[in-house]
Amino acid sequence: QRYLYFASNTSGNYDIYLREPSGRVTRLTHHPADELHPSFSPDGKELLFARASQAGFDIVRLNLSSEQERVVA
Repeated sequence: QRYLYFASNTSGNYDIYLREPSGRVTRLTHHPADELHPSFSPDGKELLFARASQAGFDIVRLNLSSEQERVVA
């Protein structure tokens, strides 16, 4: 089964979403800044993405099991 992670602005700003094989779509991020370009970590346990900031963009790591985020760059 394949899952699709993508960015969409259906909520008014760009957030990261998950589309499951069943067609169910879940919003994974809820930050007011735009979040774009989701990509998996090499082990597949985390999702990395870019979040708009005053300095340009931060790189954020989202643990897919705990849903905890941390800025890594």
